[in-house]
Amino acid sequence: MRINAKVAILAFAVLGGIAGFCSHGAAQENWWRLGGEGGVSWTEVADFSLMTDDSTAAGALQPFELKPDENLLPRLGPWQPFRFTFDPVYHPGHPRLWLGHGNFLLKSRDENLGNYGILYQANLLVFVDGDPATYVERRDEVADPRSRPPSGSSFYYTIDMGAQVPVERFVFYPPEGVSPDSDQPFRLNYVLKSFSLTAREDEGGIMEEEMARGFRWRGAGFCCPLENQLAYRQANRDSVTEVRFPLQNLRYLRLLEVPDGVTLDGQPIVVQSAYAEMEVYGRGFAPTATWESQIVDLGREANFGRVVFEVSKWRKDGEQLVALADGPVRVQVEIRTGRDDTPTAYFGFDDLGAHVEVTKKQWERLTSSVPRATLISSISRLEARGATVPTVGFREKLEFLVGATRGVGAAPAPAVGALLSAAGAAKDGCVL
Repeated sequence: MRINAKVAILAFAVLGGIAGFCSHGAAQENWWRLGGEGGVSWTEVADFSLMTDDSTAAGALQPFELKPDENLLPRLGPWQPFRFTFDPVYHPGHPRLWLGHGNFLLKSRDENLGNYGILYQANLLVFVDGDPATYVERRDEVADPRSRPPSGSSFYYTIDMGAQVPVERFVFYPPEGVSPDSDQPFRLNYVLKSFSLTAREDEGGIMEEEMARGFRWRGAGFCCPLENQLAYRQANRDSVTEVRFPLQNLRYLRLLEVPDGVTLDGQPIVVQSAYAEMEVYGRGFAPTATWESQIVDLGREANFGRVVFEVSKWRKDGEQLVALADGPVRVQVEIRTGRDDTPTAYFGFDDLGAHVEVTKKQWERLTSSVPRATLISSISRLEARGATVPTVGFREKLEFLVGATRGVGAAPAPAVGALLSAAGAAKDGCVL
């Protein structure tokens, strides 16, 4: 669902639980509960979660709440260090942080590496781990000629938070202490002097064009700012640099280092920079949240019938939660059942280059043989197999997909109180 509202999200829905009983025979009925009081915890059976929180309200699932003094980025994960990830378990919505066009290599002067001359993918994820003692240092000789951005571009970092969130502040800074390479204090000498911070709500516009034009920047100025400019600074002197901007729903942030100059061959130079942390702060609730379960094995075949959900709607009024009779929020629940233990289909390429379905064992062999970034097209793809969900029948496997969304363009609702409950149609056999 596309969320167009540009305001703090103060109304949200809570899924209190999915409960019922399952029949294994004509005379036997057994209750099974997910969430709620005494039910299986959401964390125990989670396979994927995006902007969901199951710790604030006991037994309940709700969207992330962003607080002005709490850095969002360490709460997200698992992070991916490439735009085009090689991780076979990557799921769209996993947060990403990448350098330049997405899969460049660079040298990082990390005192734990020993050999500074080795070219490798620097661990950019130390920027978002919440630990200011971990960092990546870069000086003008760090970028290898084979992996530099195109002439006329610059170094830039893109943060993909996985989904839109209401944000209003971005912070970055070098580590404390002294550089083991230059013997200079970080906080005085590694401040980014000139930079721009740009943003976008989704992966379109310039980000789409980057792929269509073969990663060549043809715009004016240095590559590659996004459409929504949040800040442009020159002569920055702040060791801890803070950028404030109007509260808005954003997914992508891009920090571009404006070069200090260029080399004789026209390559941009930032004399030296170091990052310990990049931080994002906001207010309100994530406009969209998604939670998917693992396959739940009931042990033997069971007959499913009526499905019961408990959902409540709330609004934040200052520090108080007020129940809503109605509001611009909703919860959508999808249940898939079956007799095998996976909804996943595996794909590879045959000798003629055709995209074909393969066994899991064949797929694992394919992914282990990919040696470098230029072979992205050779990576076998993992796709979810869609299925219809019978309303009655004998099934022993369950998968839940829960999504909470806020109405498109809706303003926060007035504070009133109520509770919303929903139930599926009754069928013979059992309640889930």
